Amino acid sequence: MSRFGLAVLLLLGACATRPEIEPVPLVFAAEGRLSLVARQSAAEPRQMTARFIWTETERITQVDMLGPLGETLLRLRVGAHLSELQSNQGIETAASPEQLLQKYFAAPVPVAGLRFWLRGQDKSGQRRAPQAFEEDGWRMEYTQMFPDSSQLPRVVRLQRVLPEPGASVEIRLVIDQWKP
Repeated sequence: MSRFGLAVLLLLGACATRPEIEPVPLVFAAEGRLSLVARQSAAEPRQMTARFIWTETERITQVDMLGPLGETLLRLRVGAHLSELQSNQGIETAASPEQLLQKYFAAPVPVAGLRFWLRGQDKSGQRRAPQAFEEDGWRMEYTQMFPDSSQLPRVVRLQRVLPEPGASVEIRLVIDQWKP
C-alpha cells in the first residue's frame, strides 16, 4: 500500500470515530411502589398498583411504571419541550404530562408537583416533610421518613377531593431506595 493510501485510510478512520456523549448529571432517582385509587360518586373505585422508578436529571424527568413481573407498563418522559407517554397502546404526546396521565388513568396525577413533593419539598423547593401541607389542591402527608440523616420521605400519601360529589384521588408512594 502506498503512503497516500495509508494516509487516506488514517484520515477516514479519524473521521469515523464517535464523539463522546456528555453525561447528564443525575439530580435524584427514587425506586419504590405506587398505588392510585380514584373514586367517583357511586362508581366502583379505579385502582392501580405498580413498581416505579423516578429518574430526574437536569434535562429530563422519566417515570417508569413496572408490572409484577418487571415489565414496563408505561414510561413517561418530560423535558422542556417534551411530554411523552409510551405504553402498550403506543406513544402519545401532549402539552403537559398531567394531560397524558389524566387520559391514561382517568384521574389527575400531579407530575409537576410530584417532582418536589416526592422529596418532601413544596414547589418553591422549601423542605416541608415530615409535616403535612397542601399545595395546588393536593394534601401531602409524610407518614414515614428514612431513618438516616437524609431527611428523605419513605412513605408519601397524596389526596385530592374532586369537585364531583364523593369523588377523590389518593396516591400512595413507598420509596425503597433513593439515589444519590
